[in-house]
Amino acid sequence: TDRILGSLGEIPWDSVEKTLQEKLELFFASVVDLMSLIEKESTLSDFCNIILVVSLFRVIQCTSLHPRLALLTGTLIKAADDLWHATLLIVMLMCCFASIATWRFGSQRPDFATFELSMQTQFMMTFGEFPENWNETTDLQLYTVLYFMLVFLLVQNFLLAIIVEAFIKVREDNNELQTEQEFTSDVAASVAAHVHAAREQWPNLNDLGLILEQWNAKYSVGFKELWSTGKFKTHRSVHTFLKFYSGFEFLQPPTIKKRPPAKKGDEMTESLMRDFADLMGVSIPTLKEEAEENLSKASLRRELKASMKANAKANDSSGVAVPAASDLSGMASPPRTAWANRKDSFASAPEL
Repeated sequence: TDRILGSLGEIPWDSVEKTLQEKLELFFASVVDLMSLIEKESTLSDFCNIILVVSLFRVIQCTSLHPRLALLTGTLIKAADDLWHATLLIVMLMCCFASIATWRFGSQRPDFATFELSMQTQFMMTFGEFPENWNETTDLQLYTVLYFMLVFLLVQNFLLAIIVEAFIKVREDNNELQTEQEFTSDVAASVAAHVHAAREQWPNLNDLGLILEQWNAKYSVGFKELWSTGKFKTHRSVHTFLKFYSGFEFLQPPTIKKRPPAKKGDEMTESLMRDFADLMGVSIPTLKEEAEENLSKASLRRELKASMKANAKANDSSGVAVPAASDLSGMASPPRTAWANRKDSFASAPEL
């Protein structure tokens, strides 16, 4: 820049040794250099703007590394499909309204003179900045009211509902995530883990994680399991590893609850009968059903006794022997329910 400006100042306009044509050539050569420098600076400025925008998106992307900071990226990801279709709807409506405005008001108002100006005007109307004197004609009033109702009210609320719904889903996922902590706490824990790993000679955490991932059936991992991996060099490294990671609440070993006291008598019988009913796929009869079944059995017994007495009287008169009470066991018994049959078969089963 200094060189170009200096060359412009060094043109000998008052010299008689150079012709006017030579002076003009020097002047326009400096002007061409100056315009080329301005164009180069403009290109570099545009390139720097692109770099800044890319850096902005990169910073937003980096926030997805932590669940608490990933609210923006997580919400956009979950709402991407609905936002895409909502955008198509908005663009379609705005193009239709812009075509109507250009055809109807383009010759009367400069803000609707072309399709592009109509789109710009509608974009500003989306943020509440309506055109001046929009109520001067009935057609313009109708156009503005329709645009306000369809785009400004309904479509904007659609977008808000989509974003809020996606945000709620992200919050629910974060609440269900057990390993999630506060951001600064996770950063401090990560730094402390790397310091301990370097000082205590811990193995590569990625390699150790691949081994632990294969132990899905284990509820907890102790000294013996970690030492058996062959990744730790000393017993002290295993001890410090367990001590460090046991400090996290979500890595605490599961607590084994005490078994309830053993049931006795009728309670154990009812419990076993309930388990057996579940196993056999039948339902335990209610008290009403058991009472009805007992009444049915009692009535059958009474009928059987009355029939036996009548037969005994008839046999006494005819001289036929009366069967003993022990012989009645072979007589037909009253109808039984499926539950009663299975209940008796379970009662007669050998002890486990």
